[in-house]
Amino acid sequence: IFIPGLFHIKMACADGIWRIFLEPAAARSDATSFYAFLPTLRPGDSSKIAKGTAGYQTLNECIIHVGRCERLGWWDRLVEDNIPGCKSLSDFALREPTWESVEKLAISLSKHVSSKRLRELRSQPTAKRDQQYENTLRRTQSFLLYEETAHAIRSGDVGRVEICLRKWIP
Repeated sequence: IFIPGLFHIKMACADGIWRIFLEPAAARSDATSFYAFLPTLRPGDSSKIAKGTAGYQTLNECIIHVGRCERLGWWDRLVEDNIPGCKSLSDFALREPTWESVEKLAISLSKHVSSKRLRELRSQPTAKRDQQYENTLRRTQSFLLYEETAHAIRSGDVGRVEICLRKWIP
């Protein structure tokens, strides 16, 4: 189903990510921030991205690339923590894992980056909280939602777009 304007929804989602993770100066000061990845990913565009003058396509590419890199990092950590003798994803791949073992890890990863997990972390006393870690989880969730929204728009899944929009509206 083609619905005019869905591209503009995707642009608004990218703008929301920019407003949360790039526009505030404090959001760019952390070594684990979205902005910290940009000089490596887009060396000539990082200041334009921070100012909001780089354009939608550049921001879209950065969201997709940084999100995928972060997820690879999550996978790497998950494999190292849960598969004895594996120190990296490469080690895991060399073992030629079954689909079931990959699926089991994916379910574990989805629980690890879930909103429920983030609420649990935020409910701890301030002295025990790791705000960088919490912010990374929050960013991962936002980037996953962005990719899900983009995929739903590309595939014409209006019902999924509506579900995603419910999460974007706040």
